[in-house]
Amino acid sequence: MSINEKKMGSVIVIAAALFAASWGAHAGSAATINFNATVVAQTCTPTWTSAGHNVDFKKVSVKDLATAGNVGSYERFTLKLTDCADVKNVVVTSSGTADTKNANAFANTAQKAGEQDPATNVAFILMGGKDLTTALTPAGDSITYTMASGATSLDMPFLAGLVSTGTATAGPATGNATLSMTYE
Repeated sequence: MSINEKKMGSVIVIAAALFAASWGAHAGSAATINFNATVVAQTCTPTWTSAGHNVDFKKVSVKDLATAGNVGSYERFTLKLTDCADVKNVVVTSSGTADTKNANAFANTAQKAGEQDPATNVAFILMGGKDLTTALTPAGDSITYTMASGATSLDMPFLAGLVSTGTATAGPATGNATLSMTYE
């Protein structure tokens, strides 16, 4: 037997020993995976499309947005759910991109369009609830809307505001918030 054949034979024996040792180490291992789920009949049908719901502030003067914290315009809107089955509450949770100067406001994400720069020092605020005073921020705040007994639809009122974060400059302002709904 040549030296190469002896080396190859040794490598095979060592590999076989390592395989046997590793096989023995894993043969006694086990894991139990537990699955839990609740399947519910709770559903509602939103009346808005997958494109979302638009809130148009139209034109707002920079004079109304001259100082940080000024709200230049408010717009009320309602999101409606219909065909609700076995739903007592709808929990709405907000998320989105926070403004760099006001973490409780949603950022102006408008981009330069041709020669027109986006407005600066403006952001969007969002409130909800029965009295429209509960803030929904980009950080993931939640609010609960309660269904009337026996009701199959729900109107959820909201109030959006265009707020200054400093002395505003003219230009387009756009932004968005994501509202996720959970049925209870």
